[in-house]
Amino acid sequence: WVFRPVNSVVNLDGCEFTCTVAGKYDYVVKLRGQGLKPALHFSFHKWNFGPCFVTPPGAPPVEETAILNVVNHDPAATLSLDCTFENTRTLSVECPPRVMEPGHSVDIPIRFTPRDIANFEC
Repeated sequence: WVFRPVNSVVNLDGCEFTCTVAGKYDYVVKLRGQGLKPALHFSFHKWNFGPCFVTPPGAPPVEETAILNVVNHDPAATLSLDCTFENTRTLSVECPPRVMEPGHSVDIPIRFTPRDIANFEC
């Protein structure tokens, strides 16, 4: 189970669930905790590179770049930003792990380099 709050504040106090083991042993698990949605702002959540040029074999590929701007809008907290995307030959994201101070922003290049004629989705 993964806790991913989507509201600005989530309170788990009073939540409980039952786990049944081997079909006959019931265990009641009571949860307690609070989650806060990070105050990160992304300049976009979806990007379409549109039609791109594909060069013939042996020619250097044409690279398209989009810049994702991420801002820490939390007035007091530093936030960690760690991109878990694994770069491919076609799509790369230049985002090393970093700590963002309150009010700071970072530009993240997203590079698309198609080498074949195809529809790409990620």
